Amino acid sequence: MRIVDVIERTVPISRFADPKLPSGGLTTSIVAVVTDVVGEGGPIVGYGFSSIGRFGQGGLIRERFAPRLLAAGEESISTDDGSNIDPYKAWDVMLAGEAIFSTAEARLLERHGGLRPDRDILLFDPVHCYGLPGYLQIISHFEKCGWGRDRFWPHGGHLFCLHVVKALGLGGAEVNPFCFHPFGGLPDGFAPEHGGVAVPDAPGIGFETKQDLADLFGELGRAGQ
Repeated sequence: MRIVDVIERTVPISRFADPKLPSGGLTTSIVAVVTDVVGEGGPIVGYGFSSIGRFGQGGLIRERFAPRLLAAGEESISTDDGSNIDPYKAWDVMLAGEAIFSTAEARLLERHGGLRPDRDILLFDPVHCYGLPGYLQIISHFEKCGWGRDRFWPHGGHLFCLHVVKALGLGGAEVNPFCFHPFGGLPDGFAPEHGGVAVPDAPGIGFETKQDLADLFGELGRAGQ
């Protein structure tokens, strides 16, 4: 499997439930990652979104990340049997040399930051830790140093982090139900009960369970056809 196109769009977001209130020009990048595998109705496409700090990173995606992924040979980006994209290989190709919070920096924080395993919460953002592969390496390091997984509460407040918490057995997740529309918050019709929330029974991250977000990604995918 190879990546044959990466379609990016920068869109405005708001930190408030009312998007008319000024948010300082916040934006995020949405992407459609198109593969060379054709299924029923067209190629298999993956969708995602992220911001670095307060803004989208369209320039970085178009000028650095996407060209690296598109230039990568199948053996350097896919699983051994070629049936899927290997996330570890893809992150290595895409983010070689980029300045993102790494396992080495996490080691320094654990060693010199005065953190206390019995009371402190580790609020790393998985997306900004070289993605889930890098986040798993950070968790592994802290576990070796005596930290429990219940001390990890991934930052983000969206569906991806909710799945990360459920899959890895972490302590909890942020939820942003009233801001960063349509990216933050829970699936349509879901609400916290007694401090917890169910994970949607849907394929992948479950973007389709948030209609406004599904519509936005649908527009992006159609733009690349």
